[in-house]
Amino acid sequence: MVEVLSNEGELKGFLQKMEDSGVKRVEIVISEETLEKSPAIAGKYGYAVVDGEDLPGGLYKLTLELRGRL
Repeated sequence: MVEVLSNEGELKGFLQKMEDSGVKRVEIVISEETLEKSPAIAGKYGYAVVDGEDLPGGLYKLTLELRGRL
């Protein structure tokens, strides 16, 4: 299931829940504004960006894998 997240706060909350649940791989759709900060935010919750795809409308689909906190 792909989660559509519209801002940094939603991204942080979602990744916290996924980390707490031990989810190893997640797919998210985010805006261009959130894209720039997403690798740093993902790293804070133990995730690394492993794949990305441009979508229409200035959106991006990212695949993240749980690797451990930085």
